[in-house]
Amino acid sequence: MKQNQRIKDLHRIKNLGFSEVRFDFDWSVIEPRDNNTYLWKQYDITMKDVKNAGLRSVVTLDRTPVWARPLNCRYSIFCAPTNSGSFAKFAAAAVKRYQGYDVTAWEIWNEPNIVNFWKPAPNPYQYAQLLKAAYQAIKQQDPNSIVIIGGLSGNADNAGRFYIDPRTFLSQLYSYKAKNYFNGVAYHPYTSLRLPQNIAPYNGWSKMYTTSPSIRSIMVANGDQSKYVWITEFGAPTSGPGTEVNNPAGQLSAGADHVSFNAQAQIAQQAIKDTQKIKWIKDLDWYTYIDSSSTTSTAGDSYGLLQSNGNPKPVYFVFKNTLK
Repeated sequence: MKQNQRIKDLHRIKNLGFSEVRFDFDWSVIEPRDNNTYLWKQYDITMKDVKNAGLRSVVTLDRTPVWARPLNCRYSIFCAPTNSGSFAKFAAAAVKRYQGYDVTAWEIWNEPNIVNFWKPAPNPYQYAQLLKAAYQAIKQQDPNSIVIIGGLSGNADNAGRFYIDPRTFLSQLYSYKAKNYFNGVAYHPYTSLRLPQNIAPYNGWSKMYTTSPSIRSIMVANGDQSKYVWITEFGAPTSGPGTEVNNPAGQLSAGADHVSFNAQAQIAQQAIKDTQKIKWIKDLDWYTYIDSSSTTSTAGDSYGLLQSNGNPKPVYFVFKNTLK
């Protein structure tokens, strides 16, 4: 994205009533070689633009450079790092550089409980070691920093070793003594095209507090009732090759993979109401601001508040009317 467009978007996001934005610090771009040299230029510009727009940021630290990947997983930026200490060193360098830039929280990785983002397969023990190392390095650099668990995918359901249910993953982090190495639990409670309160196997929102166990009950059982759940991603797609859902409160038809504009607005409205009344939820970061394309070949490009041509969807006005 060109800087002028980013600045315009950031000011529009601020004027809409949002207070922060979430984005990645790509370790593979920042430290492409193992030589203690960090390439911060593009991130310096982004962080200044965010600050100048009057916004805070949730920064996700992730993506492994080639030199830091294990021999059995060289093919992806989402391969788990070989050495947690190398990642922790990068995390500390980021915190040091951007201490004056209103970072709300440092999020350690993205959706480490699914194979899409932790390869060759999610591993709670490995992730616990990464979290511990990063937390200690960040706190040594800035004791006041907030460190949160990488947003867990709410839709995973223990489908083999590649998709670990977020409740199972979180429980295992506690069993690996990670309790004292995070200030909050980031979570992505996508609702699989349903309203948040519809209890269903793939509804990440219901796993947050209505199922037994739930994300919240696991935290409470481990003495972490004072910590927040940070919703660092939430949304619903409005385009795709399959069937469109017009009633997110009803049964889904076969092949459903996206919702209508009005259904997206209904999902957002209920999520906002829930987060406003539940005191232990810290954030609601909508994914995403604008559709990345107008294609109907995939649902992944259409989560935006705006269509790709810049026209607002009804969900845009849900947030505008609620946040203002």
